[in-house]
Amino acid sequence: MDKELQYKIAISMFQGIGTKKINQILEYYGSERNFYQDKSLINISTKKETLIKAEKELNFCKKNGIRVLFKDDKEYPERLKYCSDAPHVLYCKGETDLNCLKTLSVVGTRRATNYGRNICKKIIGELADMGHDVLIISGLAYGIDIASHKAAIDNTLKTVGVVAHPLNTLYPMAHKNTATKMIQEGGAIVSDFPTFIATEPQNFLKRNRIIAGMADATLVVESAEKGGALITATLASSYGREVYAVPGRVNDNYSLGCNHLIKTNIASLVESAKDIEYLTGWKPDIKDNKKELVLFPEMDKAEELIYRIIVENGKISMNNISNISKIELSKLSAILLRMEIKNIVSCLPGSRYYLKP
Repeated sequence: MDKELQYKIAISMFQGIGTKKINQILEYYGSERNFYQDKSLINISTKKETLIKAEKELNFCKKNGIRVLFKDDKEYPERLKYCSDAPHVLYCKGETDLNCLKTLSVVGTRRATNYGRNICKKIIGELADMGHDVLIISGLAYGIDIASHKAAIDNTLKTVGVVAHPLNTLYPMAHKNTATKMIQEGGAIVSDFPTFIATEPQNFLKRNRIIAGMADATLVVESAEKGGALITATLASSYGREVYAVPGRVNDNYSLGCNHLIKTNIASLVESAKDIEYLTGWKPDIKDNKKELVLFPEMDKAEELIYRIIVENGKISMNNISNISKIELSKLSAILLRMEIKNIVSCLPGSRYYLKP
């Protein structure tokens, strides 16, 4: 099995061979193994070199708990798979499901204003409060990227950072604590770069296709007239995905990009999470969790109270349940544990509870 994985990684390491060429090779040979076992070609030395690199990469991934996802794997992002330039291999640190029901990419300028950071926090918080269990995807960069990751964590939503470098490093290092927390809270860090690749400016543009391709829609919060966020929005549009933009004042430099996207009908105008809900057609996830109390006749009065609170509020933290119910956290913890054992509720990372489907 390891040898098959080695072949799959190795073929992605051929310099100058992109997704289209790899697809052509696989169509002709039938598999990566067949390609590597064909000794009639002149690039024998390149094959040996890439196999050695692939073995080192595989060992690094095993040692550091990194998942290696290939386009024919069920765990590979399904939305990304059908993009013409989707990477042959993805490296993923974290166990989150990249094929969850709802995914939203949030991008913008690295020089975010207070307005941009606040609107980013507001919209993501509203999505969570409205009962949408959405995976937030961004690039872990300064500005809007890191604001969106932090807002997701604050609202116990899972979030994925798509980085422009291998997973043996992190850029910027200032975001290391946030990246660690993202993984701990059920999110992930994703890259298509193996460990021997240096972090270079062009990598950031290349990774934008993954941010755009993994999501149902891309939201641009702030952007100048030119920049990576606009490139991501353009890529998302080319993939047939929804593009949304938050408008800004006409004389603000970091509103020019968003206003242009709206003016040229590339993006729909978004002011709140309600706009996203309307444009995507998303329904709150809590809707499916509303059950009749008669299904749980074994509940005592405290459990019934908590049940009704979750029905009314959707996914809700233990602290908020305690505030509403007036039950002390020490007692509440034991009650919630009983309800989990009875298969009435489930717990998400961050002690956020919801009714079990």
